[in-house]
Amino acid sequence: MRSYYRKSSVIENVPETILDRLVENLTFTSSVGELDEKIEQLIEFKELGLTELALGLHDDPMSAIKIIGEKVVPALA
Repeated sequence: MRSYYRKSSVIENVPETILDRLVENLTFTSSVGELDEKIEQLIEFKELGLTELALGLHDDPMSAIKIIGEKVVPALA
């Protein structure tokens, strides 16, 4: 919680390798540069029957909504 409120990626006493594995395996997180790869994964999920998705938008939600509307939604339509 301290790291969240400080907006820091440093979590005391937790090795970076564990943090990386948690982000990779427990979240669906992407930078704009990695978005095409994530869209491909979403298409695979859609083909397997996924019909709903919940989003948690952080820091700049309006920018994230714009990117999702311009890039993600058309790819899944």
